[in-house]
Amino acid sequence: MSETAGLDKIEWVFIDVGGPIVDDGRWVAFLERALAARLRELGHDVTDEQVVGYRDEAEKLRVARPTVAVIARFVDDEAAAIEVFRSIYRDLKNAPDETYVELNAVRERAPEGLARLAERYKLATITNNINEVADLLDRVGVGRYFDFHWISEAAGCAKPAPEFFRGALERAGCEPEAALMVGDRLDNDIGPAKRLGMWAARVGGDHYTWQKPTDESEVPDVEAADLYELAEKLLNHS
Repeated sequence: MSETAGLDKIEWVFIDVGGPIVDDGRWVAFLERALAARLRELGHDVTDEQVVGYRDEAEKLRVARPTVAVIARFVDDEAAAIEVFRSIYRDLKNAPDETYVELNAVRERAPEGLARLAERYKLATITNNINEVADLLDRVGVGRYFDFHWISEAAGCAKPAPEFFRGALERAGCEPEAALMVGDRLDNDIGPAKRLGMWAARVGGDHYTWQKPTDESEVPDVEAADLYELAEKLLNHS
């Protein structure tokens, strides 16, 4: 049976930002350094290396939002942690365009892949992020491909919570069996989507390749190196 057998009923494709669309490796490295500096400004005794270690630890524990988890070690609550994150993001937004785009480089062939997907499907992002991520996608030239953005800050919940995915489906007016979730994390993207009855594709990203399925729900229905390869598989399958 073809890897894409059964996917011909898909109407909507929901795509995570970090990994499939944006190569966020430089951004994560910048964020870790900036986060350590901001925490020191707030009076906390922490080194860059410690922040990197805390974030790696959170990821290994499959924490949904590892950066926020690191900040929450030092501030009182999640809302305060998100505000610290946002303050770093605001600083980046004020940086020259070349710096901003370099840190959030669009993955090779992602624009072509999005263009191909948009020929047949409706597209939406689905991301654990702050609202400004929509501006990022516009600034790097791919925002035009999406019908809407489903962002955790605006939704009031985040992946892997089922209600986060249900909210995106409701916004799209789409049944789970007519939706494909595209992401690079088995715990945050693939598993939660499949448990709701969505299809799931593991695409792109270098950061979470170490993750292995813990049960059948975390086995992706299709895998691709990038969005262009995914589009070719979906559009050309027999």
